[in-house]
Amino acid sequence: MRADSRQPPHALEVTLRIPGAWSRPEEFYEALPSGCRCTAEGLVMPDGTEFELHALPADEEFPRVFAGSCAKLPTESERAAIEDYQVNICLTGSGGSIEAAKRLMAGAAAVLAAGGAGVFVDNSGIAHGATDWLTLFDSADDGGVYWAFVMAVQSEDDVYSLGMHVLGFRDAIIPSTGNQEYDSRTLHSFLGYTAFSGATLRDGEIVGDAILPTFRVHSQSDDRVEPGAPMFNPYGRWRLVAVDVERN
Repeated sequence: MRADSRQPPHALEVTLRIPGAWSRPEEFYEALPSGCRCTAEGLVMPDGTEFELHALPADEEFPRVFAGSCAKLPTESERAAIEDYQVNICLTGSGGSIEAAKRLMAGAAAVLAAGGAGVFVDNSGIAHGATDWLTLFDSADDGGVYWAFVMAVQSEDDVYSLGMHVLGFRDAIIPSTGNQEYDSRTLHSFLGYTAFSGATLRDGEIVGDAILPTFRVHSQSDDRVEPGAPMFNPYGRWRLVAVDVERN
C-alpha cells in the first residue's frame, strides 16, 4: 500500500516543455523514433499511450528560466541549442502515479530523440538537459522517475518540495536549519520514503532514522501554490515538525 493513497479531486494534467530547432512540423514528425506517430490529437507511442502536443514559439525569457531551473548542468551543445531554440514542443499527459510518470518520461524521450534539447517540467519548475533526462529515464525504476519531476525550494524559514503530485503523493515542507545541503537531503530522503517504501503514513505519525532528524508529520492542504496552477498539489503536503522542538 502506498503512503497516503488519497485520489486527487480531478484528473491530474502534466505538461513538459521541450525546446528544439524544428522549423516546420514535418521536420519533427519525420525525426520521431520508429513506432511513434503523430495524429491530429497528438503523439501516439508504440504501446498506444497518447499525449497531447502543441507548439509554443520561442521567447527571450525561456532560456534564462531553463538555465536557472536545471538540476544538473546540461552539456555545452545542449546549452547552445536551448539558447537558440526556435519552438517549444509541449507534451501533455496524465500524472498521478509512478507508472504514469514513467510514461511521461518515455513520451519526452521520444521528442528528445526527434531533436529536443531538454525538458522543462511545468508542474514543478525543474529542468533537465536531454542527456540528463535520458539518463534518468534509463534508471526510472531505480529512482530516476523521482529525480525527473521533484525539486526542493529553499525559503527563509523552510524547505519545501514541488512535483510529488506527478507521482501521486503529497509534497512536504520542513523547517530550515540554515544548511541547504543537509535540509535538501533530509527532505528528499523523506519523500523518497513516502514514494517507494510502500508504507502508509498517517497524520501525527513520527518518522526518522539513525542519521536524519526525527519528525512528526502533519497533513495539510497545499498552501504554497494557488489551486489550478500546474504546481498545485491536490494531494496536499506533509508538514514535518522536529520532535525535539515539540517537546520544548
